[in-house]
Amino acid sequence: EFSSTNPIFAAYVADTHVVHNTIHDSEYSAICVGWGWGVDSYMRNVRIENNSITQPLQVLSDGGGVYTNTPCPNCHVSGNYFEGDPHVYGCLYHDGGSGLWTDENNVFNHIRASAVFCHGTCPGISISPIYYNDSG
Repeated sequence: EFSSTNPIFAAYVADTHVVHNTIHDSEYSAICVGWGWGVDSYMRNVRIENNSITQPLQVLSDGGGVYTNTPCPNCHVSGNYFEGDPHVYGCLYHDGGSGLWTDENNVFNHIRASAVFCHGTCPGISISPIYYNDSG
């Protein structure tokens, strides 16, 4: 009924932790953080850590298991498990204007898309170790 909703949506937030969630079969992005396509805001110190995200994007396609859309100093997507993203965009999708994010130690299993996709201008994004299993 509400296919364009995200199980977790945090638009302009600061000092926020999104941790230890299990999200399965979401119709859109499982976790969406930020909004504004590069607009400067007070967003900072956001941590998306140790979540299990399986089978996101079951109805819509322009998103990811985790989707960001704003520059965010001292922000991290780390230690998450992603499985079964069926679409062309990255399972971890930094959309235009997402900058300053650090992606570390995320696991990607059975995905058809890129593990991490940075669309448009995404300055200052750091990506290190990525772990794949049976992804194509």
